[in-house]
Amino acid sequence: MPPRRPQPRWSRLSLETRIRTLKDKRKSFLTRLELFNHRRRNTHQLFSAYAERHGQPGWEAVPYQTPEFPLLTAKTIDSEELSLAVYEFQLSRSRKFGQLQELFLEALELDNVEGIWEAYMFAKREGLYKGKKPTTQEECSDAIMSVRKPWSEEELDDAVYEEAAKLHLIKP
Repeated sequence: MPPRRPQPRWSRLSLETRIRTLKDKRKSFLTRLELFNHRRRNTHQLFSAYAERHGQPGWEAVPYQTPEFPLLTAKTIDSEELSLAVYEFQLSRSRKFGQLQELFLEALELDNVEGIWEAYMFAKREGLYKGKKPTTQEECSDAIMSVRKPWSEEELDDAVYEEAAKLHLIKP
C-alpha cells in the first residue's frame, strides 16, 4: 500500500474557518505594524538628530507601508495566506533591523565601545550581518553600518518557499 500523502490544507479546515483565522491574523499584523512604525519613526528622529549633531545630513523616516488586503474568497485564500506570511517575515526582520539601529545609536550616544560590540554581536546572531569578523572598534562600526537592509532577496525567497510548503501549496 502506498504511503499516505498529507492532505491539502483546504481539505483540513473549512473555507469559513480559514477566512476567519486569516482576518484575525491580518488585524493582529496591522496593530503590530502600527506600533512598529511609531517606534521606527522615533528611532529615525533620534538617528537623524545624532547625524546632524555630527555634521551629517538628517533624513525623514519612511514608514513600512501598510499592505492593501484584498477580499478573501476560495480563489484567493491560498495566495493571501502566503502573502500574510511574507509580510510577517518582512516585519519580523525589519523589527530586528530596528533593534540593531537602536543598540548602535545608544552605544554611539554614550560613546560606549562595549555597546558597539554588543550591537555587532546582535547583528551577527540575528543574521543581519554576514561578513568577516571585525578586529577593531572602527571595523566593528563599519560592519554595523554595512547592514543596509533587513533581509536579502535569497532570505525572502527561502521564507516564501518554506511558508508555501507549510501551507501545502508546493511539495517541499
